Amino acid sequence: MSRSTHRLSDMPEAAEHRGRLEQILVQQLYGADLEWVRGGKLVGVADRTYRPGGNKALSGQRGGHWPPPPRTDMEQIRWLTGSA
Repeated sequence: MSRSTHRLSDMPEAAEHRGRLEQILVQQLYGADLEWVRGGKLVGVADRTYRPGGNKALSGQRGGHWPPPPRTDMEQIRWLTGSA
């Protein structure tokens, strides 16, 4: 698979198109997003330290269940009952 390694948006031929798109974006920003703009230009914000939060999605639903599923004698399933 081929990957582009050049930022086409920085090419002189794209300057007019990029400027027009940035102005449209700046006009649509509101609230905390306005921190990204100074003098009508996109400037970004300082990096923040990443702090992972708890997983509140349903991706962890294969663990403990309520009500518990029926017991089985399958070797692949080890029930957490306090004994190994």
